[in-house]
Amino acid sequence: MNDHRYSAHAMLLPYLDQSVIYNQLNFDVAPFHPFVNAGNDDQEELAKRFNEVINGTAAAAKISVFICPSDLNRLQSRWGPNNYRSCNGSSWSGREGNGMFGQNSSVRLGDVKDGLSNTGMFSEHAKGTWDDTIIDPLSDLYNLQGVWTESQFIEACGSLAPETAGVYQYDVESGQTWLAGNMNWTRYNHVRTPNRINCKNGFTWDGVILNPSSWHASGVNLLLGDGSVRFISENINVETWRALGTISGGEKTAGLGI
Repeated sequence: MNDHRYSAHAMLLPYLDQSVIYNQLNFDVAPFHPFVNAGNDDQEELAKRFNEVINGTAAAAKISVFICPSDLNRLQSRWGPNNYRSCNGSSWSGREGNGMFGQNSSVRLGDVKDGLSNTGMFSEHAKGTWDDTIIDPLSDLYNLQGVWTESQFIEACGSLAPETAGVYQYDVESGQTWLAGNMNWTRYNHVRTPNRINCKNGFTWDGVILNPSSWHASGVNLLLGDGSVRFISENINVETWRALGTISGGEKTAGLGI
């Protein structure tokens, strides 16, 4: 709302029997006002000034429907965590997605031209370790800072193994809040297939690869637009996977095997 980049999760609260928390939110300010970015703020400073955060009480709520019981609980953030991400689309843009939930976007079901049963809405992502000495490819977001084209960026990220990814700076607070529409907290995309290494271009969030991931065996759960939930193999064809991420690309999703 008002370009403050609230998450789809915040908008959904009244429909999840969480109206009390929803009504505590002040959408006229940024999610963690007066802090700009809760993920990068000094935690000791935040603890001292917690009462200044207008949405602090609501944001601290742990909402069970946003948490996967199969995931590990390693985050030390004071905010309510999140596993389930909204789909930004199939491109590397972290701002203008071609999926159901791009940043500051508003998409109606009637805008979904590919068919609701062929369009991803939400999937899951492992929560972070909160420890920058632990390399965890399922949750870490590796910073490949540079001047890239989309294809170059995808190739560079795809060439990383856990051993080589660890030499880059990486974010460890994946899913630390359900409140803000940050790509590393509440959104994902269909650039690469599930359970692959995640990358961002430190120059801009317009370059980001954030795949679903989980501790389930060999895949992730995907909520489709028709309300069905399917288990998607991490070995799904990449073109089929990308087609599932768009709302009106006209791509074929035959052969899903789900």
